[in-house]
Parts: sequence; structure tokens; C-alpha cells
Amino acid sequence: MISINRIGILNDSPLMRLGLKRFLYSLNPRITGVRSFTLAGPLLLSQNEDIPELLICDLPVTQGEVHQRAEELLALCHLYPRLRLIVYSYNRTAESLQQLGRSPRISLISRYETLPATKDCFVQALNGNQIISPIIRAEIDAFRRVSKTVKKALTGSEIEVLNNLFSGVSIAEMSYRLNGNIKTLSGYKRSAMRKLGVSNNAQLFSLRDVIRTILASHAVSSLQRVSDKRVTTG
Repeated sequence: MISINRIGILNDSPLMRLGLKRFLYSLNPRITGVRSFTLAGPLLLSQNEDIPELLICDLPVTQGEVHQRAEELLALCHLYPRLRLIVYSYNRTAESLQQLGRSPRISLISRYETLPATKDCFVQALNGNQIISPIIRAEIDAFRRVSKTVKKALTGSEIEVLNNLFSGVSIAEMSYRLNGNIKTLSGYKRSAMRKLGVSNNAQLFSLRDVIRTILASHAVSSLQRVSDKRVTTG
């Protein structure tokens, strides 16, 4: 069980820190001396005895900041083997959530969970268990499914059509720009939607950020493999 006097909250909002403290006290009135932090950087430079046993934190809004925060949290886990974390956040990018969830000392709890579900998740995490709340678990599972489809099943033509659609280019405009047949381009779109398991534009565009993230990550990995091959053979 986590010591009730070794808990920290990492959040730059005073109201959020106050709200989390009151929530923790409602779960266990004996909790005392919850410490507050506004930045992860100073924690990385702290002495081991200054680090709480449990750190509750949020994720930033922008994708770049989310990735940076995820790297900082994983670095904290690496530096301090006794540290456990609870990421209590509105769902950000499933890629970063999946990365964090691979660590057995990081729990992921969505702010979209019901209050009873949130309390249950926190109680289990406070008892030292890794918890991934149902909403985040579903988002990670969906990310894995879409990632597998994008990398393995979608053709280059289907990806090109999706990229254009996500950039606001209609099929008709795409046909003019690419000198392609409207029926053929529409066929690529329908084929991609079928593979992704979506049946309308709203569902397709709900995956836009996820697909773009996967494609960007896949492109970087491909470039890295080419670079490594050149170094090896050079």
C-alpha cells in the first residue's frame, strides 16, 4: 500500500490541485501532507528522499507537450524505482497512453469515467495496483486496431486519398488535382473505410488524428531504418 504521507500532485492549475487533494481526502481522511508540483523538470533533479511514493499528474493539451510529458514521466520511473504514478487526464493521444501503460508502475485513469468508477480506480491504484480505466483501455485497444490496419492493410492509394480528405480536399477537387477518376478515388475511400471498420464520414474523421499520428510515426520509423541501413553498409 502507498504511504499516506508520500503523495504528490503534478499539475499547473491551483484549482485542479485543490480538487485532487479534496478527492484524495474523501477516499482516505488520514491522508496528510500532499505535496504539489507545477513542473516535472525539478522532480528529475530532486534527491531520492524528496520524491513521493505516488505522483498524480495530468497530461498537457497539445500533442507535442503530451509526448514530452510522457517522456518525463517514464524518466522519473526509471530514476526512482519506488515511484508509482497515476495519470489522471482527459484522454489525449492513445499512442502516448499506450507508451505509458507499458510501465507496470503507471496507472491511467480517464476524467471521463463516472464518479464511482473513478473512485474504484483510485482506491486500487492507491493500494499499489496498476489500473488502466475502461475508457482509456478501450481507446488504446482502438488505437492498436487502427494502427494495425493502417500499417498492414491500407494501400498507398487509399492512404493518399485519406490524407487529402483529412486536409479538407474533396473527392471532386482531388480528381482535378491528381487527374484521377472520381469513381476510382471514391472506391479507394470506401475500401479504406471498410478496412477501418467505419461506415460514415463522422466515424472516419473521428480517426483523423489517430491515423495521422500513426502515419507520421510509421514514416519516421521507415526513414530511421533506411538511415541505419546506409550506416551499416556505408
